[in-house]
Amino acid sequence: MREVVDEVIEVIQQRADEDQRPVSFEVNAPESLPSVYGDVERVRQIVTNLIDNAYKYSPENSKVTINLFEAEDA
Repeated sequence: MREVVDEVIEVIQQRADEDQRPVSFEVNAPESLPSVYGDVERVRQIVTNLIDNAYKYSPENSKVTINLFEAEDA
């Protein structure tokens, strides 16, 4: 999951740079997260939508924080 998040952030950060709309991203995640099973493209689409919305609806010079964690009973 961390890899997907990092890939999405890289793409959105490039767009922010092109738009000249400063924003920073912070990812908080434990060293070891369990694997996520499912359709990788759908997971990527969901993560992209969430992070893209955070970028689009945050004021300039904001920091978007993404917290990854293992949910109990998930």
